Amino acid sequence: MAECPEEITRLVEQFGRNIDSYRESRYKEAQLRKEFIDPFFEALGWDTANRAGKAEKIARFSEVHVVERNPQTKCIAQSCHAC
Repeated sequence: MAECPEEITRLVEQFGRNIDSYRESRYKEAQLRKEFIDPFFEALGWDTANRAGKAEKIARFSEVHVVERNPQTKCIAQSCHAC
């Protein structure tokens, strides 16, 4: 299994340190996406901001990603296949 990218480790640690504030109702979904979800997928090589400028349908469905979590190491591995 591949090693966990540093950015994902950093995101997980940050989330763990501040989990109580993230559970508050004032912490919005948009903030969660900006601070964690988009950076998570970018660390896996996804172009979440469509910097490549592909048409939306192509940008969203041009790759198939398989993400697996190893319960022993708590790390994530990915594999990509271009369609």
